Amino acid sequence: MRLLALNIAKAVSQGLGLERDHIEKAFGQGWQIMAANFYPPCPQPNLTLGLSPHWDNGGLTLLVQNVVDGLQVKHKGRWVAARPTPGMFTVILGNYMEVLSNGRYKSVQHRTGVNKERMRITVAVGHRPENDAIMAPAHQLVEKDGGLRFKSLRFGDYMKLQQTIVSEGKHALKTLAFQQDTAVMPSQSADERAVE
Repeated sequence: MRLLALNIAKAVSQGLGLERDHIEKAFGQGWQIMAANFYPPCPQPNLTLGLSPHWDNGGLTLLVQNVVDGLQVKHKGRWVAARPTPGMFTVILGNYMEVLSNGRYKSVQHRTGVNKERMRITVAVGHRPENDAIMAPAHQLVEKDGGLRFKSLRFGDYMKLQQTIVSEGKHALKTLAFQQDTAVMPSQSADERAVE
């Protein structure tokens, strides 16, 4: 799974116009977390969720699921079913990728519903940078986009912030975002800004 995630990260790097190994280098050694989920049939699926709404905080998550619907993504304020395709992975970009891309790619809020008649099984493997990695927009994109859209922060510190904010029902990434009309040009390196 790590190799697949790194290949996807290389494609994302190239898609952004960055060096092919940019994201891989930004991740450092990184780490993975795997969650296997079993959702039994539920006689009243409209009264429960399998997994509450959230954004993934890492780089990307690879999701393998059986053919039972359940994954939903928030799109234009509405929950939309993301139907599984047999034999395919679902790739979910996380907050780290939204920051690294300076907002070009978006982290998607998602949740899991349950099915009235069929069980649902998923395996999710999240790929995250190491805790000491700096979570910051790629400087090449900042120059092209006319300024920073996000503040820089060590990933481990972001994880702590995210846990606090999520418990309050908020999106942690909003605390790092500059207002769209006030994007700033960096005068310091990402490492210097993260220390402040």
